[in-house]
Amino acid sequence: MNCTNHPEVEAQGMCAYCGKPFCKECLVEVKDECCFLVEVSKVTCKEECMTLSCVCLYRKVIVVCVIEIDKLSTSQVVDVTTSYDLLGYISYTEGLLVDSKLHFGAVAAHDDYKAVVPYYLLNIEFLSGNDEYVSQRAEGVLAGLAGARRAEVERVAAQSNFRLEKWNEAEDYIALLRSEGATLSREENYIGGYALYRMGDYDNAASYLRGACGPNDQLTQNAAYHLADCYLRLGDKKQARQSFSMAYSSGDNKTICEDALYNYCKLQVEQGGGNFNEEIQSLSHYLREYPRSAHRGE
Repeated sequence: MNCTNHPEVEAQGMCAYCGKPFCKECLVEVKDECCFLVEVSKVTCKEECMTLSCVCLYRKVIVVCVIEIDKLSTSQVVDVTTSYDLLGYISYTEGLLVDSKLHFGAVAAHDDYKAVVPYYLLNIEFLSGNDEYVSQRAEGVLAGLAGARRAEVERVAAQSNFRLEKWNEAEDYIALLRSEGATLSREENYIGGYALYRMGDYDNAASYLRGACGPNDQLTQNAAYHLADCYLRLGDKKQARQSFSMAYSSGDNKTICEDALYNYCKLQVEQGGGNFNEEIQSLSHYLREYPRSAHRGE
């Protein structure tokens, strides 16, 4: 594999920013990564960078190129010591949230960065556990975003509002994600489903909660347990019994396991229509598992 800039010379490494191979003369090490020393007139980047600020190095100054879809704007050369946008981004990618917040804050009002800095600041506060900040600022940040960044803000806003027990707001962001064509994760389906469950919308909650069920884990147990209650409230005892069975067998929460098995047995007896022995076996299993149950007398 040869150098992109010097085809006759063997490549010594890949640029961390554009991913292309370059020889020793074309590379410089920055934060333990190799970067291509480029001239301002030759700056390019990959398609996935086109909505970001592509940072490249040129000798002892930093060339910050603001790249928009299908076009490259005028490059701005700034001294290393004043490149807070670069320092903020590097600190952010390395998990140095306090430093990143400081550097991004220094350029928050600058015309070149004021559209993107609020996105990073919101994510920094989310990663720092400041859910109230995210809840209050997310709507304003969304106004200037599109694509992947917009979806990411909607996701963190849903999670923060969920943790704050702001059920309406949490479900609103999940619904917004769905309306914009995003594929919801199991966790996001649970957020939407549980929020609607707490709001009393059991029919729509059930739709989300079904999407949260999957392998035998704690998320499935929680989702199946609340899904069963949704079915009970909707009058579908058969589906409720199946969901209680899933909740009992899926996770390690002993309180949920006990209540799910109790309700499964209760519904099995109420519905009847099966082998009487099966009902007796289920009740016996419950009493063996939970000999001190408050429901033992029933």
